[in-house]
Order: sequence, then structure tokens, then C-alpha cells
Amino acid sequence: MPDAVDGDYSRSRAVLIGNWNYRHLTTVPAAQHSLERMRSLLTGPVCGGWPQDRVMVVADQDRLADLPHDLVLWFQDVVDVALFYYVGHGQYDHDDRLCLALGDSSDHPALRTTTSLTFDAVRHAFRTSKATTKIAVIDCCFAELAADGQLGQTELPRSPGFYLMMASGAFSTAWFEHDPDITRPQTYFTKALVDVIERGIPGQPESLTLGPIFDAVADELARHARPEPRSRASDRASAYRFARNHAATLLPSRVATPVRVGLPPPIADHYQERRAVHHIRRTLTDGGTAILMGAESSAGVVVAGLGGVGKSQVAARYAWSVWPDHGLGVVVWASAMSRDAVITAYAEAARQIQRFGSREQPPDEAAEWFRNWLGRTESRWLVVLDDVQDPADIRELWPPSRARGQVMVTTRRRDSALRAHGRTVIELGVFTQTEAIDYLADALPAVDDQRELGELASELGHLPLALAQATAFITDNPLLTIRGYRDRLADQQRRLSEVVPIRAQLPDQHRDTVAATWSLSIEHANTLPPYGLAEPLLRIASLLDPNGFPLTLLTSDVVRGFLTRITGAEVDTNQVSDGLANLHKLSLITLDPGQPARAIAVHALVQRAVRDTLTGDQRDELARLTADALAQAWSQAGPELHPVLRTCTATAHRSTKPSLWKPNGHSALFMAGNSLGEAGQVAAALVYFEDLRDQATHYLGADHRDTLHARYRAAIWRTLAGDAAGAVVALQGVLADQLRVLGPSYPDTLTTRQFLARSQAIAGDAASAVVALRELLPDCIRVLGSEHPHTLTTRHYLARCLGEAGDPVGAVVAFERVLDDRLRVLGPDHPSTLKTRHNIARWQAVAGDAAGAVVALQELLPDRVRVLGPDHPDTLMTRHHIARWQSEAGDPIKAKNMFDSVLADRLRVLGPDHPDTMNTRHHLAHCQGEAGDIVGAVAAFESLLADRLRVLGPNHPDTIATTSYADRWRARANHADRQ
Repeated sequence: MPDAVDGDYSRSRAVLIGNWNYRHLTTVPAAQHSLERMRSLLTGPVCGGWPQDRVMVVADQDRLADLPHDLVLWFQDVVDVALFYYVGHGQYDHDDRLCLALGDSSDHPALRTTTSLTFDAVRHAFRTSKATTKIAVIDCCFAELAADGQLGQTELPRSPGFYLMMASGAFSTAWFEHDPDITRPQTYFTKALVDVIERGIPGQPESLTLGPIFDAVADELARHARPEPRSRASDRASAYRFARNHAATLLPSRVATPVRVGLPPPIADHYQERRAVHHIRRTLTDGGTAILMGAESSAGVVVAGLGGVGKSQVAARYAWSVWPDHGLGVVVWASAMSRDAVITAYAEAARQIQRFGSREQPPDEAAEWFRNWLGRTESRWLVVLDDVQDPADIRELWPPSRARGQVMVTTRRRDSALRAHGRTVIELGVFTQTEAIDYLADALPAVDDQRELGELASELGHLPLALAQATAFITDNPLLTIRGYRDRLADQQRRLSEVVPIRAQLPDQHRDTVAATWSLSIEHANTLPPYGLAEPLLRIASLLDPNGFPLTLLTSDVVRGFLTRITGAEVDTNQVSDGLANLHKLSLITLDPGQPARAIAVHALVQRAVRDTLTGDQRDELARLTADALAQAWSQAGPELHPVLRTCTATAHRSTKPSLWKPNGHSALFMAGNSLGEAGQVAAALVYFEDLRDQATHYLGADHRDTLHARYRAAIWRTLAGDAAGAVVALQGVLADQLRVLGPSYPDTLTTRQFLARSQAIAGDAASAVVALRELLPDCIRVLGSEHPHTLTTRHYLARCLGEAGDPVGAVVAFERVLDDRLRVLGPDHPSTLKTRHNIARWQAVAGDAAGAVVALQELLPDRVRVLGPDHPDTLMTRHHIARWQSEAGDPIKAKNMFDSVLADRLRVLGPDHPDTMNTRHHLAHCQGEAGDIVGAVAAFESLLADRLRVLGPNHPDTIATTSYADRWRARANHADRQ
């Protein structure tokens, strides 16, 4: 077999490095014998006989010395194959860089880089080499760091053919034989690698390529429960013919000549090796022997997933790897888009096998003959049914489960029928971020900006089909930059068809554009019972967060009412669930009931394609409907759902703009901004409402009520963000325009007057706030009535401002009167009633009765727990104030323990950056000092100050207060040191 291997080894070089004796690490005797076996393998006949002088062996070297420089020199004159092999200890440094240990290598992380051969040095030597094929075999712990570096960010050497085999995962160990009875122990990975190559791989052709070699090694190790190896390959390095196959066999006599029906699609340019291929091969293998050789068979593999994820390419990659094998009697690649297409392929296979007669048979009979033949033949065979549209199409056409046969199916369906009879279903997802960037880097070699490629990959949802068509579009438009393409893609006014090639310019292996890929699946889902629900549900889902959203949005009264109207029949929640199940079945959505907040997910490009089918009127109607469902959810959801409701609102608004401004600004837009602030992100809420104000001005005009309301909301969050003085000015402007446009008696005008007074108090002018609220109260009573919630809130604010103006006793009296009316009007369990009770206790403490305040708050706490729940911010606020006034009552140690408990819950519920969480830290630090731990108090205040500066900025009142307290406790600490 003179042509069994691809390399010209007179123009190649292999560098083999092995270390087994270490000064600071444990010895690895197995490394010595693995190094010897690797050298013998390369110079022996099975790998084509590398010349001895082209195989450099570095054995048990102690010091790094000039080794990195020597590597560059050794590979400098190589123009064919550059091969690097290492066996020994692997370590990693503080930056997660792989360090290949030498004899004197340190085990200290800070010294590993300088005392070891880093894989960066190997990578550099490869980059400088002109070799057309570069192979690295790393047999040590943490070997995958050679490919992944820091979380996958380190770039592999770019080369037409680069293959990297690694004995272990990025943070996993590699093992070796250590049985004292074994006289020549080896490392498990090298032993499996050399054994597989020397033994050969049944079912493979006369030449062994790198891809099947690695797969067989992985299978061998898995069979013995050894660590799972990893691999990376660029371009078509997997197909490099590395060794002769001693296990190649001749075609069984049952088939005179190999039968090939159909043709797999060509492997895509810039094909990315994926774990699914290894999974398929492993699933169709028993005991490390390919089923194609007659081992006990799996009943078949079903590769399922969304259209465009690369199912057919993964199947084709596997099919092409065995296609040339003359020992494989029959291979059928059948398009399974219809039952007739499968029957036609089977009939053609029958004709080729029989060589006579079958052309006269009806296709159904010939297909049945072929199926029966598969069940009894001694020939080895593979049947691939590509793109099954409906499991019913292949009922009674499934090839039989046979030891000598393999079956592979690709489909978008997830029906339970596909899992029957022991079949393995492999759900194929989109590329990982690293795979997507690698693909784009190969396809767009002129672009070196990894961040730009990463952003494009994310914006295309890592979908292989979209990446391929985007790169084709960019390549065909020489003046179009990545940034320019991303701008076009982000433009929601453009259809998806405007940013991918037209059908005539698609890459060879593509049948449809991205947008057209899913249209048949959508149509089919809509024909499944309950009829007509799948498409409208998908249209609504196309306006929500692609990363997931709760089922309750689609089972809401609002959505079910819409579905009832368009279908003409009452739609209940069970029918909605069934409609969603149909979409899931066709891989158009993904259902995950285990994550209620994100139970339904839809790929962003599926959403875009669905939105592109909407008319302007349909878009406006669905946008308002979706926002109605979101608004309903805001009123019912707990805080844990607020983040996803915000992202859903943002998606609906961004993808349908300006629909949510027709005819007015939708309430969901305002709810999302308020939720942001209530989650503690007050600065973000301010920015949100300033942007909303600008949008309202653009779409509705400066004097529209919703524009004025957006300005009012921005001013509220400006106050809470620490700029109360700026908010007063802003609210005065809003009020002047509301008086002019809406009039003095309009509820919005009264609301602005109310919060203007509150902002004045927060800005330090509580006396003016009291005057303003006393002037406002009669107007509220006249316009709204004395029992209106807004009127009671005005009285609540007035009582609070009395206390802030220096009259805490008057504040208590005023709050008690408000409490009487709120009990009567709202009831004892209304949140506003509970809030008034809380404020009575607070001002009672300020007036000098801290102990009485503690008692009152302890009585309030169980009511808040019962009504609001233990994790509600108001409940946590009551616990915080119990601790605060406990400290003021003279028991800082008990208060500190309470604050510790409150802080733990606020961190869990609200997060570390929420103002309430930082407020608890402030009081906890103070109690720590009062309890005698002055040094601890200083450290706590300094830590808090750094966080408040980061989150709130230097001018926020809370930051200023923390600065003052930190200075005060530092002074006390210095005073204590001097005594």
C-alpha cells in the first residue's frame, strides 16, 4: 500500500517529548514506555516509516533552557507534516495556560510558566512553520487547555490541516498504569492510541485517517472507564491519512460489488468538527468495534433538532467517512421528505443488489424486498434517512435492527415514536460560541477581530445555516464590513431575506434560505390538532425573549381570548399546551417545564423569520396583544419573574417598534422601567425612562400625556438615584407643562405635585414639602375624594415630611390618623396599611421610644410575612428596622446578629448591589463598631464605600453618609490605638 499514508516524511519532522523523573512532582514511569512506543509507531511500517533522523526525541529533560527556541528551529524547515507529542505531568498557571512539566518544573502556580514548556511555545513553533499538516498529541492532565486556554479564548494555530488530540479535559486528570505487576506500564491514552493504530479499525478503509483514529481511541477508553479524551481539528485535518489499516477487509460475497444509492450532500466549506459525530459513532459501536463489522447493534440513531443546526451535515460527515469502504456492502442515503422518496431509494437499492428483475417490480414490493434482505444478509450496510418530515412517512420502512447494519435518521421532529425500539435520539443544538467563532474565522480569514466575530456569532444565534449564509453574503459583497452587516442585521425594518444570499447564490449544500428553512415545519405544525393554534402561538412567541419566557404568558386570558377570536372556538389552557407541544415536536420551540421562568424558548432567527411574514397591521395587533399579556403578568408575578418580563418587554418593543406607541404608550413599557428601579437598579431605571421620554416625544409629541408621564417617571428615579435637587427642577418643568396641557385637576398633575413635594424633602427642604403637601391635600379631596388611595398617600407623605422637618411626634400622630382611615377603607392586610404601621413605629423610635418601636415592628412582622411572604422587600425592611431600633435601644450585639440574618436574605433575594442590601451592610458595620469591634467596623465601612462608589457614584447621599461613617470609625480606631 504505497499510498496508504499522505505524508512525505523526508520533508516532515516529529518532536516527541517525555518526562518521567521529577524533582518536585511525582514520578511517572509510564511516560518513559509511552514515549518509546510512540517513537516505534512512527518509525515502523504501519505509519509509513518515518526516517529516524526526522523523529526528534527529548527524553527526561530537566530544565527549559532553549527548548522553545529549539522547537521553532526543528519545525522551521518542515513543509509537509509537523508532529508534536508530549507525555508527562500537565499543570496550569494563574491564567489557565497549559504547562508541560520538565524535570525541574515547580509545583507552585506562580513558577510553573517559567520552569515548564508552555503550550503557547508549541503553538508559536507551529505558527512559524510552513508545514501543511500540523498534529499535536498531548498526553497529560488538563490537556484540553491546549485548545481552550482561558475558557476557550486561546486561538488554535491557523493551518490548512491542524489536528489536536488531548488525553483529558481542561480541568480533568489523565491516568496511567500503576499496577506493580505490569513491567512496562504506559499512560492510558498513548497505549490506546498506539494499540488502535497497530491493530487497525474494522470497517475502515485501507488507510486510517485521524478522525476515525481518535473516535476509536475514545471508544476504547470509554469501554474501560478511562478519562474521556478531547480533540480539535481545523478544516479537513480529520481526513488526513495517518496510518495503514491492518483490519481492512474485503467485501462479503453476498454483494458482488458495492451498492451505493443516493449521495450525501458535500461537506460544507469550513466544516466544524462536532461532538455529535463522536456520539453517533459511539452509539453505533459495541465493545469498541464498529457495528459495521458485525458487533451487537444499536437499533439506530436519530439526530433531531431545529432546521439549520447542521443535522444533515453531521450525518453526511459520518456517511462520507465510511463511503469509500469497499468492505461496506450497501450504503443508502435517502431523502426522507416523503414516503415515496424513501420507497424509491429502497427500490433502487433492491435493483442494484438483485441485478435483475427488480426493475419490473412495483416500487412498494421492491422496497419490501430490500427491507427483508437487510434483515437476513451477511453483508454490512448503512441506511441514512435524511430529513424525515413525519414519522408516519417511514412507518414499516425502518430498516431492521441487525448486527451487521446501521441506521441513521435526521429530522426536526421530536415525536416519541422516534425513540421506540431502543433507538437513540441525539438532540443537536447550535454551535457553541467557540465553534461559531472558529467557523467565522475560517470563512472570513481577512477578519482578525475576534470580538467582532463573536458578536456576529451571538447575533446570528450560533445557527450553522445562518452563519454559512451570512458569510456567503459578506463574501459576495466586498465593500461590506462585519460591522456593516451587523448593522443591517440589527435593523428590524429589514427582512431576514435582505441579509442572506438569494436562492441562486446559496452555497452548494443549501436547499433553502434561512427564512424558508422553517416555513414547511410551521405549516405542518398548524395542521396538527388543535388545528390552527401553532402558527398564532409561534407569532406571539416571536415577540418574546428568545432565551425563554414563562408559559403563563401564552395561557393568559388575553392570549386565549385572541386565539378564541381568530379560531372561532373557545380555546382553553390545555389546547394552548397542545399547540405548543406541536411546535416543540417540530423543533420550532423548546419546552423546558423544569425552568418555569423560561419554560418556552425560540431561536432568535426563527422569531425573525416569523415576524417577517407579518403585515403591518398584524404586527401592530400582535405587539399590543403581547404587551397586554405582559402587563397582566406584571400584576400577578413575583419578583423572581420580573427579570424575564423585562427582557420580554424589551424584545417585543424592539422588534415591533413603533407598535407599542400606537395610539399611546403601552403600560408594559412603563412597568418594565419601574421594575428595573424596584430591583435596585435605580440608575438604570433613570436611563430607561430618559430614553422612553425621548421615544414618546418622537412618536407622540412633547405635550402628549404619556410623554409627560415618562418625564415624571424619570424624575422619580432621578430622586432615588441620589439627585433629588435635579429631580425637583425636572418635576417643576413637568408640572408646568401638565398644568398647561392637562389642567390643575387632572390626576397626573396632582401626582406630580405630590412627588415634587417628596423630592423637596429628600433634597433637604422638608419644611417646604410640608407646605406644598398641605396645599395639595384639599385639591386631592376635592377632585378625588377623601378616601381615594391617592389622597391617603398624600396624607402619608405629609406625615413623613413632618417627621423629616423635625416633628417626629407630629409625624406619629399624623400617621395614626392615616392608619385609622386606611384600616377602614383598605382593610388591615392591604400593603399600604401595613406600610403605615411600619412608619408609625419608625417615627416612634425617632421620637425617642426605640424600645416601643421594636415591639410595634415585631407585631407587624408576622402580618407582613403572612400577607406578603418572608422574602418580600417590605418584610425584609421590617426585619431591618427591628435590628436598627434594637441597636438604638441599647443592644448592639443582638442587633448585629439580626443584621447578619437580614443581610443574608437580602443578598439572596435582592442581590449585593441593591440599595436595601447596602443599607443593611451600613447598619451592620455600625453595630459591629458599637459592639466593640472597631477594626472590623472600619473594614466593613471601607468595603461598603467601595461598592457604593461603584454602584451609586461619589455624590449620592448614601455614598456621602458611608464616607462620613468610615472617617468617624477610622478616627475612633486611631484614638483607641493611641490609648
